[in-house]
Amino acid sequence: MNDRADFAGDNAGHQPFSPNKDLKDFHMKYQSPVAASPSQPLPPQIVHHVQPSDQQQQPLRSRSHTQRRARELREKRAHLKELQDWEYEVLTTPRRWANPGPIGLLGFGMATLLANLTNTGHFKLDTVVLAVAICVGGGAQLICGVLELIRGNTFGATAFGCFGAYWLTLTSLWMLPNESFKPWSDMKPTSEYIIGTYLVPWGIFNVFMVVCSLRMNVILCVLLLSTTLLFLWQGGAHMTGNESAIRMSGYEGAVSGSLALYISFAELLNETWDRTILPTIPFTDVLDWFGADSSILASADTKTAKPAAETPKKKKTAKKAAQNDEQLA
Repeated sequence: MNDRADFAGDNAGHQPFSPNKDLKDFHMKYQSPVAASPSQPLPPQIVHHVQPSDQQQQPLRSRSHTQRRARELREKRAHLKELQDWEYEVLTTPRRWANPGPIGLLGFGMATLLANLTNTGHFKLDTVVLAVAICVGGGAQLICGVLELIRGNTFGATAFGCFGAYWLTLTSLWMLPNESFKPWSDMKPTSEYIIGTYLVPWGIFNVFMVVCSLRMNVILCVLLLSTTLLFLWQGGAHMTGNESAIRMSGYEGAVSGSLALYISFAELLNETWDRTILPTIPFTDVLDWFGADSSILASADTKTAKPAAETPKKKKTAKKAAQNDEQLA
């Protein structure tokens, strides 16, 4: 009974059990030495990195994926732009053709030189002159005229085509009244007067070629001037039957042939070495020497050419692409 009474008295005098209070009393009673002596240095703390949850990692992953996707799109757009520029350059670059000019000038020069040396009396008209006039003066120049036509050079196509036809016609005049053409035995040789009337129109043709050559170079212009003089001179000499004039015109024709050979070698050497070895003296340089305006000889396409303006559609497309890049970044 006494024990029970004592227990009852103790129960009456004590508070009920509280785990929080007991834990607090325990910490107060057993304080750590670090907390008891604040003057001592604190031990190094070990930082434990807490891994974020999947919900926290999802925004980071989404942002990284967006940036990577934007970078890939920019790289693809840049690669596509390079392909478009390359395709545009291929389509707009003119096709490079070989220059047939040296061959045509060589044919004209050789045929003119040999044929006029016969007029000077150095040697007679024989098969060598005929072969050169047919194959080199006629055939080679006709082929060069076709090639110049393909290249889009109207002047070269006209010059080589017409002079090639001239040499084939002239050799036909020399060869047709021959005994070997038995079916045409009644055909008589052409008179000197008719040959003169044939040569005069070629001189008039060369006058227009001289005017065209004023946009090119001095040597070519001098060549065409001498050729014009040659045709008119020989035409008048044949029409009048003046042998001395025909002989003197042969020397002038030799000068024309030599000038043609010079231009042929000049074009070949200058184009091969990519520098001026044999000068042909463009007329633009001549105008610059005298202080004149050389733009009058410039191409009309060069004068009227203007940079293509950017259309509103292209501007809108470029602006939209820039906005998409900013949003993806």
